[in-house]
Amino acid sequence: MCSVLSCIQSSAICPAIGSDTDRQDTLEKQILYNGRVWRNLYPQIEGNQFLFSREFLPGSVTMNGRTFDSSNLKFKLDIVNDELLILTDRNAILQLNKEMVDLFTLLYENELYRFKRMGPDSLNMLSGYFNVIYDGETSLYVKYKKEIRLRNSAGEKDTFIQSHRVYIMKGGILHTVNNKSSLIKLLSDHKEQLKDFIRSNKIRVSGKNPESFAPVMAFYDSLNN
Repeated sequence: MCSVLSCIQSSAICPAIGSDTDRQDTLEKQILYNGRVWRNLYPQIEGNQFLFSREFLPGSVTMNGRTFDSSNLKFKLDIVNDELLILTDRNAILQLNKEMVDLFTLLYENELYRFKRMGPDSLNMLSGYFNVIYDGETSLYVKYKKEIRLRNSAGEKDTFIQSHRVYIMKGGILHTVNNKSSLIKLLSDHKEQLKDFIRSNKIRVSGKNPESFAPVMAFYDSLNN
């Protein structure tokens, strides 16, 4: 924004001080930067507590139904504490208020990952941020986690160990799946069709590769439509 004096001198058209644009920008920042200052609780642990990278990643976030997708936004997902961090325009690191976050995305190695916050209810006690792999009549989610493995000897350091679990939402309930057998068992109402589909398409369903469940689920949903 140019100053009042420079506007007068150049006859430029500038937004007035305290304009609706200024107030709108302030309001958006109040919504976006809703959280508390983040502190690193694990400076002595080997590795880092973040998903994908210790660096901030481009992305977007939807908070209370409002989406922020500026190209300047940068995030990290702390999967030890299941918290989303944002780098503000003043280079402060905030831990966003989880109760306000609906969805967010992270761009890593040219692939866009979409996350959804889920809260516990009477059917599902799981909560937090889940990577959405497939979203249809049934849905496929991955929950990432890092835990600290304590050193076994004086020459070692405590380290972070990453793991994940695969979940399928069916009938409003989250179910854990980890291989082809557990998938077929969960979707047993079309068991034979699914077996034929997996075999004919040479799909190797594995919990180590959560994306491998997606084509099977898409086929399953097509059978119910």
